[in-house]
Amino acid sequence: MNAHPLHSIGVEVLCEVCEKKRQTTKMTMEKLKMRMRDLSEIVGRLKDDDDEKSTADKTVTGEVSLVEEP
Repeated sequence: MNAHPLHSIGVEVLCEVCEKKRQTTKMTMEKLKMRMRDLSEIVGRLKDDDDEKSTADKTVTGEVSLVEEP
């Protein structure tokens, strides 16, 4: 459950331990986001390569079938 904002008290300054934890968490999240972007790009490239390969296979198959028909 979340507290209502009017009933919450904001802390202006964090202790050293909390600040260190926050920085560590922030760095970890940035690394994970970068890795996720990289993986997304790799998957996209693989899909594009697969699409190009399947299109090329269809073209080759079509040419072969034209040669075999007569």
